[in-house]
Amino acid sequence: MQNRYLVTSSGSNVGSRVLPSLLTFGGLLGPIVAFAGVAAFAVELVNRAHQDEVVAAGGIFAFVGFITALGLVWFWIFRSADRLRESERLALAGDMRAKELAHYALVRVFRGDYRSRAFYNLGLLAERHGDFAEALDLFTRARGALPMFAATRAAKRMSLMCQGHAAFTAAAVGDVARAGAALGEAHKAIPTLYTSGVFDAFFDDSHMGLGAASMNRTLDEVEQRRDPRAMVAFAGALLAYKNGHFRQCVDAASAEEGMLRANLMPHEGELLEWLKVVALAKLSGGEYRASTTAPLSPWAEKARGAA
Repeated sequence: MQNRYLVTSSGSNVGSRVLPSLLTFGGLLGPIVAFAGVAAFAVELVNRAHQDEVVAAGGIFAFVGFITALGLVWFWIFRSADRLRESERLALAGDMRAKELAHYALVRVFRGDYRSRAFYNLGLLAERHGDFAEALDLFTRARGALPMFAATRAAKRMSLMCQGHAAFTAAAVGDVARAGAALGEAHKAIPTLYTSGVFDAFFDDSHMGLGAASMNRTLDEVEQRRDPRAMVAFAGALLAYKNGHFRQCVDAASAEEGMLRANLMPHEGELLEWLKVVALAKLSGGEYRASTTAPLSPWAEKARGAA
């Protein structure tokens, strides 16, 4: 099934890295290859008296082309940084304009940190609209796009955010095995979440004032730096409920309530409270009654499913 959130208004799919690779490396290496071709042509076919002029002209063309391509690459990077921030804000509000802004980066930027965040933003948008299967695919892509040389701390946090959302969306669509696997990895990662790697002194550029050029700052800013443990606990509560493990559901919803209140969005908090109330009712044989009988929102109804 094609992910609708990766399809542009013109029908193109932006999930592949082929186009940004061509734009980046084709633009940077193309002038050099062209210069090599001009030099070979000059040696073989041009009169010896004019070879130097032809080679010099080819060199100037290659240099100008390389600098132009390099300028375009950085222009797209800086434009994408602003668009990804706005895309995240809109995605969290469920505004479909976030989709086009994320596509801008996916079409033009080769860097893994930008692609990871673009996929992540689209995942947030799909999740907010209740398209949980497509959101699961996008959060999986976001984790897979993480750059190899990201600082350990930044990569761990981004990976944990992806795992938390992946576990929640997998549970929402009823894929409890995949949700359980994601949660298992997430729980193993939490104890070392804020530890730095041996080479972070070289790789962590988030405090160097590089702005959009900073790989790790791009990853650190995701969801306004909310605590990734909140999404993991939220996903754990939903998975426990779906599996009929009501004591675990209550424990997940009750542990660190202050942290959960501060880091969950209103629609997430609504569902978590409902899960806790229903789980308590089932544990007490139906005697427990909620303090409110307000119906769930359509989003929460879809997430809890028929379990």
